[in-house]
Amino acid sequence: MPKSQRRISWLVVLIVVLGVCGIGGFAATWGVQWLNGQAICLLDPKHYDGVERLAGAAAATSDQLGIEITQVTASKCGTIITVHAVNAGDLPLELPVFGNTSLTVPGRTSLGGDPRTSDWNQTVPARGEMTGVLVFKAIPNNVSKVRLSFNTVFGLGRTGPGGIAVDIPLTTITES
Repeated sequence: MPKSQRRISWLVVLIVVLGVCGIGGFAATWGVQWLNGQAICLLDPKHYDGVERLAGAAAATSDQLGIEITQVTASKCGTIITVHAVNAGDLPLELPVFGNTSLTVPGRTSLGGDPRTSDWNQTVPARGEMTGVLVFKAIPNNVSKVRLSFNTVFGLGRTGPGGIAVDIPLTTITES
């Protein structure tokens, strides 16, 4: 006696194929978007949406150098601080990021600036000014104050100010 062949409806096959492709396509799209977000976070955190956290005026002077914080943006990718520096002296001043900047968060380890992702021309010209962006790792939402420091300010041809630091008031972010 011949075995009866079981047939699957084309409609069932079509539904299964569309379901697998749809779910697989959704998963692949979500995965690519997630990887893209992680790459942006790692390679250029300045272009990741964040929240403005600067709560008030923040400026400091040391000898002929003055710095003012004009913006502090926080995101899951990092803390981005915009700094305006003014040199009233006759010689250029150097403010390198690598090994020279720190962001002190009370009760925590200080964070070093990231020279790779910061947009900072380290030379403040004589009798001139410059504005740039420093990038640090993300800080907690409940922090209400940090201190940005340039540990050493290098003067060309002579010693400039030893260093400069500014306390920065921050708004806190409450989770909702």
